[in-house]
Amino acid sequence: MLQVLILNPLAAMPGWTLAEIGDGVRAAGDSMGTPASVVMLGLPIVAALVVCCVFAAGRISVRQMVNSLLGVLAASGLIYLWASAGPAIAMADAFGISGGDHTGWGWTLPAVSAAALLMLIAGEVRWWRGSAVRTRRPGRPATAR
Repeated sequence: MLQVLILNPLAAMPGWTLAEIGDGVRAAGDSMGTPASVVMLGLPIVAALVVCCVFAAGRISVRQMVNSLLGVLAASGLIYLWASAGPAIAMADAFGISGGDHTGWGWTLPAVSAAALLMLIAGEVRWWRGSAVRTRRPGRPATAR
């Protein structure tokens, strides 16, 4: 939220305040879409809290919790891109600037999300391979559960 709603707009319009940027966007007949961005960017936080509460209640295993949190983190990168599109387009239309990242930090969450997705996949492959090894019986081929 900090990147989408504060840092990037300030970096895109050096010397302007957030109020001036918002006024300029509204004068162009657009909106920064702050409520929608806050809701979208808050969804992964709520999902992570739910996963932790379910784990604390003893309803899921550590493996399920870790996989769920990695999944939430992996989805967060896409949600970030979706939530940042509205404000970026509004500013691009209002001020004739690029709608891209102006801070240099916009790559961070998508990169972390991609790493989380790779970790989730690698962990599941490792678990399934270990599961196949555990189910081997002498004289029988390995089977996955």
